[in-house]
Amino acid sequence: MDDITASVVELYQQYPYPTYGNHSDYFETFLQPVMEEVGPLSTLLEAGCGTGCVTVDLAAAMPATKIVAFDLSEPSLAYARALMRQREVTNAHVERRNFLDANDDLRGFDFVYCHGVLQTLSDTALGARRLFEFVRPGGHVYVWTYATLGRRELQDLRESLRILRIGPDHPDRLDLVRTLAPEHFARKVYRENMPADESLIHLHDVVYHPHDLDFRVDQLYDLFEGTGFDVVRLVEANGEPWPSVAAMPWSPEVKDLAAGLPQRQRDALIELTLKPAGFGVLLRRP
Repeated sequence: MDDITASVVELYQQYPYPTYGNHSDYFETFLQPVMEEVGPLSTLLEAGCGTGCVTVDLAAAMPATKIVAFDLSEPSLAYARALMRQREVTNAHVERRNFLDANDDLRGFDFVYCHGVLQTLSDTALGARRLFEFVRPGGHVYVWTYATLGRRELQDLRESLRILRIGPDHPDRLDLVRTLAPEHFARKVYRENMPADESLIHLHDVVYHPHDLDFRVDQLYDLFEGTGFDVVRLVEANGEPWPSVAAMPWSPEVKDLAAGLPQRQRDALIELTLKPAGFGVLLRRP
């Protein structure tokens, strides 16, 4: 295990994430419709399942689908196993795996789901190749990862914390970060009525993460097309469906110009207006 991977595992050993649901109903809103679109699915792999909050929803929604989920954090997996017992899940199981290992026995899945993991890997190109290996020809992969343009406030906050020497072990870090963060960002990071221990988990995942990259649209196309995937489409950003050119707040003249562009350039142009903090991307292995 390399140093970056070890630091990420250490984070989630101490702060298993998430413990409060499936990313604000992300599964029902975005993932389930995509799976219904490309299905039926006999097999599904969740690559980097964390605490299993989405795994149990996948299992409940698709009782006839065989689901395998893996993660490298044993405390997260313990949480996932307990959640699966509580929900009486019988068509899914979790395993401890390193994403970047060969994992030759994890091949040929109909669908692979990978949420918030690719950006934490020490080698993103190798991570994309692993995703390609996991899925069968003609199968689909759904990836969610961070986006550059919408994360400027977070990077500014991190710089402020470095200047003030408010590190991840500072006893008052929760209150101090709340004070430093813009109000709307603080509301997003520290949800209403969230207990302090869960706020700390979210704080360390979002603000004090030891290695979380972000991407521009062109970088994602380069990464995935260079691996061999077809980029089917961007599905969402900032918790909203990825818009069409017609839905953008542009003049008719700009919309006409944009409509004639290739998909990749249309997406790059939309990105510049939306300035998203994250992308959901649907891929297909030819």
